[in-house]
Amino acid sequence: MINKGVGITSMNFHGRGTLAGMIPDEKLLKHITNIADKNKIPYQYEVALGVLTETAFLEFSGNYGVPCASLSIPTRYTHTNIETISINDLINVKKLLYLFLKDIKSDSKYGKSV
Repeated sequence: MINKGVGITSMNFHGRGTLAGMIPDEKLLKHITNIADKNKIPYQYEVALGVLTETAFLEFSGNYGVPCASLSIPTRYTHTNIETISINDLINVKKLLYLFLKDIKSDSKYGKSV
């Protein structure tokens, strides 16, 4: 919902043919939500059916896959000439991403091999 916080994907799934979807890495997702909670950044979980992103394929790359999570800016009227977002949501996505990247340590471990 617009102006209710950063969208954090808990699942996306396309469902046609051989196309799959993504369920984010649990440890990575927890790290992101902990940072949001600690910094009082509002967020909401997103389940996107009929949507597929590159992350669906990255999760299975290589021997162990690539840990993935998605942040989004909630929108209304997507892919139209009146697509609408909240400036607050945009600012909060930027803030959350910045604080997450700043908080990653060299010994941070995510993914199936951990």
